[in-house]
Amino acid sequence: MHPFWEVEDVVSEIILLLSKADKARVARVNKRLSELAIPHLWRHVPGVRHFFNLFPSDLWIPVGRNSMFPPALERELQDSDWSRFLFHSKSTRTIYYSVGSLQNVIPLQILSHPLLPTAFPILERLFVDGLLAGKEGPIDIVSLLLRPSLRHVEFRTHILDSSSLLVGPLGTIAESNSLSLEEMSFISLWGSLPLGDLETKAIASQTGLRRLTLSSTSDITAMVECAKNLPFLEELDVGTSQVYSPHPERDPAVGFRSLTTLAVTGVPADIHNLLRSTQSDSLARVALAPNHIRAVEIYPELIAEMQRFRLHLLDLQLTLSGSFTWEDLEPALALVRLQTFGLTQVDWASHPITDAQLRQMVDSWPHLTRFRLISASTIALRITLSSLAYIAFKCPNLKKLAITFDARQGLNQEFSDQVDALSESSGNGLELLDVVESAFDGGDKERLADKVFRLWWPKARFCKSSSVMDPSAHWRTDDAPSWPGRETVNETDRSESR
Repeated sequence: MHPFWEVEDVVSEIILLLSKADKARVARVNKRLSELAIPHLWRHVPGVRHFFNLFPSDLWIPVGRNSMFPPALERELQDSDWSRFLFHSKSTRTIYYSVGSLQNVIPLQILSHPLLPTAFPILERLFVDGLLAGKEGPIDIVSLLLRPSLRHVEFRTHILDSSSLLVGPLGTIAESNSLSLEEMSFISLWGSLPLGDLETKAIASQTGLRRLTLSSTSDITAMVECAKNLPFLEELDVGTSQVYSPHPERDPAVGFRSLTTLAVTGVPADIHNLLRSTQSDSLARVALAPNHIRAVEIYPELIAEMQRFRLHLLDLQLTLSGSFTWEDLEPALALVRLQTFGLTQVDWASHPITDAQLRQMVDSWPHLTRFRLISASTIALRITLSSLAYIAFKCPNLKKLAITFDARQGLNQEFSDQVDALSESSGNGLELLDVVESAFDGGDKERLADKVFRLWWPKARFCKSSSVMDPSAHWRTDDAPSWPGRETVNETDRSESR
């Protein structure tokens, strides 16, 4: 073997860059490469069940998933039977576990064995999915996986109440003196937070927590109460599907003094209460999405409240519904340090943004690097190609642009002269233009891309995505959908073709 392959650190870094399939191929080359590749293969495991497949095949006879009882051991369990399980688990940093997936599938003698709690010594991230789970059984597997090395736990459950499958793990977290979590997520489809003292103690006990995600059908103020005094909490993402606020006039207690990122989905009154209670002097990123299960009035106070954070606020994302008007948005123009702005109008009743109003935004935010302006209705479009020209020549720092506009010739009759006058001076460094669901005349997309957009943004990649996509997808240039009619090869295709 070439001496290069003896340089362990370099070879390990190369293996880390490979796909999982390629890592497995490297592991089969020889013993030396196997020793380097195997730890990477077991670093992130999609299911705990994979580890129990490492036991000797003669130890028990597998039973069907619908079996009412767990399988019995065919012979006496030896410590040596744990060798492969413990060897591979010592490399694992991330585990996904579906609650109940081991119930009546793995012998109880193994699940209750004293060696099991010694596994996964460097586990850092634990994802627990209880959405489709039944009863966990006599062994609380989740609590066994709460290793001292954990930094991130995420719980997803269908019902989050006093009978939840999370009660045991929450109690373990609250009572543990060895856990030092940095990130926690509780996501529930039904039921309501909080779980009383148990959930409150679990969150409050993690005084080093930096990121917290809470989602259920409870009101926002009740959900975040247990976290407002965490001294190092930097990122808070909280959401509810409630339509009415149980405490619209609540005077919130202040807290959240170290927040840098805040994302809220819920009733406007509750969102306003949370903003009022936030006392951080370093809040830089805010995303507000008033609940639009039914049309709700947008509180102008929501955006006006942003003035308190204007010295540090760099990123503002708004998803608005109901009878939204331009007057509601105008207070945001004073946020002169904004570098990223996103506005999604999900309701036809919202007042559409016009060319003149868009130019006010561009003039007010000279430091923009990312701009997202999406309308759910192409019928009420008021932005024309002249506004795109204005963006091209007034936003030299812009890197990503996602915008819904009307490019039909009926609304752009005087546009060609503007293109001829401005095409010589464009020095914009835009990387990605996403036209989302903009309106074009038939067959006009390619002409505009080649004859107009390319003059303004010579380095940009053009694409057309859906307005219902995750907003973050619009900013990943490499993963963006291709422009209609242009075939591109994504990263997955490239890896498969090698």
